[in-house]
Amino acid sequence: MTDVVFVDRENEIETILMHLESAKKGEGRILLLGGEAGIGKTSLMEEVKRMLAEDEVIVAEGRCVLGGGAVPYAPFTEIIDVIGEKHTPMPIREEKIGGAPLGLLGVSSAGAEGGIALLGMGEDEERKARMEDLSRERGQVFGEIVSYIRNASQTTPLMLIIEDMQWIDESSAQLLIHISHEIGEMRCLIIGAYRVEEVEENSPAYKLIESLSSARSVYLMELKGLSKEDVKKLIEEMTGIEAPPENFVEIMYRRSGGNPTFVKEALRALLEDGLARTPWDVEALERLAMPKTVREVIGRKIKKLPNACIKVLKYASIVGEDVDYEVLRRIVNMDEDDLLDALDTLLEEGILAESEAEDDEDVYVFTNFQTRAVIYNGISRSRRRITHRKIGEVMENLYSSDMEKWVYHIARHFYMGRDYEKALKYSIAAARRAKSVYAIEDAIQYYKWALRSMEKLGRKGEDMLTVLLELGNMYSMTARWEEAIPYYTRVIEGAMEGYPRYEAIARIRLGDTYRQMSMWEKAEENLDKGLEISERINDKSLMAEAERMLGYIHWRKGEYKDAVEHYMRSIGYAKEAKDEHVIGVNYIDLGNVYSDLGDDEKAIRYYNMSLEILEKFKDYAQIARAYNNLGDKAMKRGDWERAVEYFKKCEETAKKIGSMDMIAWAEFNTAEALARWGRLDDALKHCRRSIDILSRIGDTLGLGAAHRNMGLIYRYMKKWESAEDNFEKAVKILRDIGSPYIYADTLYEYSLLYLDTERHDKAFELAREAKKIFESLGATDYVRKIEDIIKDAKGCSNKQQSRVTGA
Repeated sequence: MTDVVFVDRENEIETILMHLESAKKGEGRILLLGGEAGIGKTSLMEEVKRMLAEDEVIVAEGRCVLGGGAVPYAPFTEIIDVIGEKHTPMPIREEKIGGAPLGLLGVSSAGAEGGIALLGMGEDEERKARMEDLSRERGQVFGEIVSYIRNASQTTPLMLIIEDMQWIDESSAQLLIHISHEIGEMRCLIIGAYRVEEVEENSPAYKLIESLSSARSVYLMELKGLSKEDVKKLIEEMTGIEAPPENFVEIMYRRSGGNPTFVKEALRALLEDGLARTPWDVEALERLAMPKTVREVIGRKIKKLPNACIKVLKYASIVGEDVDYEVLRRIVNMDEDDLLDALDTLLEEGILAESEAEDDEDVYVFTNFQTRAVIYNGISRSRRRITHRKIGEVMENLYSSDMEKWVYHIARHFYMGRDYEKALKYSIAAARRAKSVYAIEDAIQYYKWALRSMEKLGRKGEDMLTVLLELGNMYSMTARWEEAIPYYTRVIEGAMEGYPRYEAIARIRLGDTYRQMSMWEKAEENLDKGLEISERINDKSLMAEAERMLGYIHWRKGEYKDAVEHYMRSIGYAKEAKDEHVIGVNYIDLGNVYSDLGDDEKAIRYYNMSLEILEKFKDYAQIARAYNNLGDKAMKRGDWERAVEYFKKCEETAKKIGSMDMIAWAEFNTAEALARWGRLDDALKHCRRSIDILSRIGDTLGLGAAHRNMGLIYRYMKKWESAEDNFEKAVKILRDIGSPYIYADTLYEYSLLYLDTERHDKAFELAREAKKIFESLGATDYVRKIEDIIKDAKGCSNKQQSRVTGA
């Protein structure tokens, strides 16, 4: 029986080649190729590569790892290696390991031996860790990778293929989003192939596809099942027999759903394995009871192998995706000749393949990741646990001089093997390394393994507090505030036993988390306690941090004098601590105060001063805030185009670090600018996206502002009922959280809706309430505007007044 690897797909090939031609002209793009397992994504890519064999194109592939918990940036590491072999643009960083750029891998050239101690053990180290800005460093690494790819594509066009993107790790997903912002000007086509049925909601792949689906230079293609005619053609080509019986084709088509891998494996089971009495034994086909997925077909194939091969596959599946021969030899407990014979058989069967990487001469890989999953899940938990521990011990001995490269794997095996002492040691090392390259989700996983290991071992003290603090920080920076709170709370409880500095840090971080959630009372309570402890231990950096956040709360509450006093004290402490970065952030906050007071010139000056400082630190989170607020000032001037440009910069900057809250704020502010510009349909799309994000992350203040803008959009559309519904939602949210400035502005916009619909009494009521609040805040410009509305009420003025939604 012929092993046909490809049939049909002419339209899909034409589409891919069309995108590649555009990329060659400098109009790079990303193509997201979805389809169920076995539908032919890999075969399609192989056919395209075959057609490009003589073309002037560098093709590089990288594969994502099952479970997402192995090595951050795994697909890009492979891709960069291939590019480096075929082309030599300016390197990302001088240091290299295994041909992969050190900056991408996040490896310290100083080595890792002795470098796996917990963070925060000493005051200086903790201060340094706190001062390091995650967004800055990750942005630098991402920028270097983009430059690397751009430089390579200038000489030779690139086609980069990411296989099994449904398993993409969070770090690779963020990197791909970053690349998407720049790819439109590169000679590069990136194809991300993924199994649609394995993209779980809220997984990195799900969020990535959702983020990229509406982006420019990104295209979607879903690979459907073969038609019945194509299933018939595949059967003919594999068997060499024309015109198979229609009933056989019909049953095969129905059972396979047009999945080509399913068809091929079913034919092999029926014909090669002797399950059918005749070539077209329909009864045998029906008795085969093929499942919907390919997994059980693979399981049937595995059972046909010799026992020695099955034994080798079981151990190999526990080792992982890449199976080092020396590790396998040491754990499999077989005569070496028998082991080599079994490996040869598995190579012949196409279940394993030898790694093509130059430095992996004795490494085997599974040709089908689902094969490994079927085998692994068929092993008892006890045997898996014992084997994981044994593998960890073998790797620890083998790779003691190259620990940076293998620490992720070693941590996993010791944790899965329940050797909690070693799991703790290596999980901390893996978490630190993942954090250093902003693989945040991976860092969270390893810190959780470290925490569980400590709990199993009964460990407490500074080590426990440090891990808890790191987990809180990881969740907070990704706007998962509800998940951050329990970790900070545990630090506070544990720190009361003689660790005041940890309590101060946790109080301040917890206060900041409540601040992000617009829970002002809880935020202020924790920040006050954190400040009190910081003053007692005389930590100027913590004092500056607490003072600034207290200033923010007073600003949101409309207490401008108190806000300025806190900001100025924060700046003073920051100067004593020689922390220019905190000074830059304070400039944004001071700009917000003067913006509310109507001194736009002063506000803009502070925003620009902050950008000058923060750009030196590559602090993308705060840079995004500054751009957002500059956009707000442009909107107030009626310069809608300039406003949209600033909000776009805000969103693009926020996407570099995955700051979902700032992405959402940029979206709803863009919506308002577009609405006032007259582009209502576009405005509606932006506002809906922002509400979806804000609802998911729990940003109550932002959600209120977004509903306010949705009401404004529907008002311009003259959809009065929808406008009123959204204004009511906004008023309720903003009144409850106590943010008077935005609340008053929302009442003002709401009053215009009632003027439009000639409900003058209601309009007067809302306008008077808004005027009263603005008078108490000293916002004289807005008081005058509301007075004009009240005077012109009979004329139902439709003036388009802007408001401020600074971040």
